[in-house]
Amino acid sequence: MKRKTGLIIASVLLAFFIIGIGGTPSVWAKEAVKLIIQIDSADKGKVIIKNTDPSAAAVECTSAECTYLYSSKTKVDLTAVPASGYAYKKWEDIKRCDKSGNPITVTMHENTNDTSPAKDRICKAIFKPISKVVVKIDPSNGGTVIGKFSNGLVVISCGVGSELDCEEPYAGDERNIVLTATPASGFTFDKWSGHDDCLDGTVKLKDAVRECIALFKAI
Repeated sequence: MKRKTGLIIASVLLAFFIIGIGGTPSVWAKEAVKLIIQIDSADKGKVIIKNTDPSAAAVECTSAECTYLYSSKTKVDLTAVPASGYAYKKWEDIKRCDKSGNPITVTMHENTNDTSPAKDRICKAIFKPISKVVVKIDPSNGGTVIGKFSNGLVVISCGVGSELDCEEPYAGDERNIVLTATPASGFTFDKWSGHDDCLDGTVKLKDAVRECIALFKAI
């Protein structure tokens, strides 16, 4: 009878014992806290989740939503890693994740008197396209485009010889780029297309993506 009672007690203990994903063991079920990571679009980037315990291994969230369990008071570092062509924008506070900066550290279930589901945290990583001016030529053999700052510095040299320098990234200061389209032999320049800011041949380099298309037509 004692052996049977011992097995029952062990089974009950095992049922309430949870290993927190991310390397946080020894958690009673009522103390387990969910950390839900969301990404505005999985092709824009990923989130690295690391328990601040040096012995814990980092895990990666590469889908639209990932769920992890941690014990109360566990500190977790979250790092938003943008994919190629994107940059980190912000953390969106979906539920108890009012943080700024990257990476951020969240403490699970800081209020130890709160045992309701509200203790869970939901953090959403928001990414944005890298701000830049992009020049395209249509058709590709129709001509070339040179882009200059007002001081004469050439920052875009698209289609010139073997040059494929058709982009200029935004570095924090808004500046105008004057675009000059030169038709190749057998073509004439028609007009600018793309972003509205390109239509007069002068485009502002600022915190946004602006695509300018030089349209040429055969003579």
